Amino acid sequence: MGVTRAEVSPSSSEAGNEEPAVDLSGIGSCGLHLRGNPDVAVTTQGKHQCQICWRLFTERNNLHRHMRIHTGFKPYFCPLCPYQSNRNGNLVRHMAFRHGKHP
Repeated sequence: MGVTRAEVSPSSSEAGNEEPAVDLSGIGSCGLHLRGNPDVAVTTQGKHQCQICWRLFTERNNLHRHMRIHTGFKPYFCPLCPYQSNRNGNLVRHMAFRHGKHP
């Protein structure tokens, strides 16, 4: 599982302010089940915002891909070694540099 904002942020007593608690249980194991979950995705002026790190995205599919960082979901596997990636481009780069394989 990836690192959540609560794990890297100072506690509310140290920071002097309170951050809203974010429940990751509704995200799903792959991090792609965001539809209908207002705690994870908020649309602000045509932008989609991550409710864990507050990053804004212009397209919802970019938010879906971004959520893999927080969930730790890595759907792309190297067939030659234990390497796993959350993005296909990272796997392609790994294959090229580590194994000399190009698509």
